[in-house]
Amino acid sequence: MTVGAYKDKLQLTVNICFNSSFALFAPNFETKGEDGKVVKRKQTNDDFVPVSFNGKSAHTEQNDRKII
Repeated sequence: MTVGAYKDKLQLTVNICFNSSFALFAPNFETKGEDGKVVKRKQTNDDFVPVSFNGKSAHTEQNDRKII
């Protein structure tokens, strides 16, 4: 995937082979605390639900969480 910008908007460019699929997930598990420092927050099951995908449904397994 190549990350770029087009008309001041984030653009992701991906080469997908025939009969392939994709899923996009939230970028990270970090947030800023009250003091402005970056802290990792606890992961929840919702973090492993794709934000967007192609096809009728998306399925992930427990071992996919390491990759995500």
